[in-house]
Amino acid sequence: ALGDGVAMMHVFNSLADTPSPTYNTANQRPPSPFRKLRALFRAGFDLLTQVLLKPEPATCLKGPMGLPKGAAVSRSLSLEAVKTVGRRMGCTVNDVLMACLTGGLRNYLSQRGSLPPELKIRVVMPVDLRTRQDERLGNCFGLAFVSLPVGLADPRQRLLDIHEHVEHLKRTPHAQIIYAILKFAGMLPRPLELQLVRFFGAHASAVATNVPGPKEKVSIAGNTVQSLMFWVPRSGRLGVGVSIISYAGEVRVGIAADTGLIPHPSQILDSFHTAFDELEELARQSG
Repeated sequence: ALGDGVAMMHVFNSLADTPSPTYNTANQRPPSPFRKLRALFRAGFDLLTQVLLKPEPATCLKGPMGLPKGAAVSRSLSLEAVKTVGRRMGCTVNDVLMACLTGGLRNYLSQRGSLPPELKIRVVMPVDLRTRQDERLGNCFGLAFVSLPVGLADPRQRLLDIHEHVEHLKRTPHAQIIYAILKFAGMLPRPLELQLVRFFGAHASAVATNVPGPKEKVSIAGNTVQSLMFWVPRSGRLGVGVSIISYAGEVRVGIAADTGLIPHPSQILDSFHTAFDELEELARQSG
């Protein structure tokens, strides 16, 4: 099945024998940009100059793609442990997970060439635009371009850099602007629509999304669902997809990629866990 991650979780929960509460994502929704025209133009200018007019750095994550694909799923990670790191470091769960992903990508890239300290790569992240009570199906998400500081060697500085950047994005209507652009693109002739999608894809190295699943294990037809994983769709020239899902107190990460770009996605996941161990030790020292 292919669909909006939050909507798919509503579908999954509706199939359960006893539905379980899901993790709330409503706080991720920025205020509507249409209330203040000045804010809308400022955000549009920022999106244009800081993202769309800046080419994505050339790394092994970008390049010609073929048909063969590979995928790997991480070991489970305690959601409570991730929350503890976030609380002690003054960051969110998503910040911590994105910092771990950055550490994993940094290690992978460093094995294939030198990394300048200022190097940042962008990932496209879907942003849920529903209100707290909105459980309608269908697609209702915008996109945010999140910069990952893969050039930074210090794990604490990587986390703080991501936290500051994401907090800035939350205060801007970037996601709503791109949502409106993509809705417009859907009304264009197919060739123009594809060109627009490819244009957005050219300004990132991967697509990454964090989907909240049920807080407790659910059963379907009397069978307990032990774990969940999904694969984020990739479009345009994006050959790498990172899927993060929380379910019943655990977090898992999946990476699907073009094998010509990443022959062994599990290597990034191994480094992801190493990066979390580093942050957990730093949080322990801070606490």
